[in-house]
Amino acid sequence: MQHFDWDHVPNGSDGTGRYSYKKQPEICKWNCHKLAEALSFGGALELEAGKKIVEEIFDKAYTACYEFNMRRKLGLMEVEKGEGEDKVLFEGERSEREGVVTESVKSVKEECKATNPNPLLTHS
Repeated sequence: MQHFDWDHVPNGSDGTGRYSYKKQPEICKWNCHKLAEALSFGGALELEAGKKIVEEIFDKAYTACYEFNMRRKLGLMEVEKGEGEDKVLFEGERSEREGVVTESVKSVKEECKATNPNPLLTHS
């Protein structure tokens, strides 16, 4: 991949480079903030609670997903350090990184339940 360009903008109408590859995490986080705003207007989540969720969870969850997907795409294995012997994880095995995403989703669901008692707007 010696020709990969982090500054490449795949969207021809984006003259500012906002959607370049290297800015994708920043744009994803911005979109999560906008989703939190939209949910607050609908009454499903308080705005401050939504902002807090994004700030506390996004970077960790994004990094975990990115690393997991890159390893999976490349077919690389990962070594988990444990007591005694190390465990080699191959593609498809559950890893700690998947747990980060699962916990992030649970946190969002719990925050929605706490801030909105309406069962029609809060899925279990």
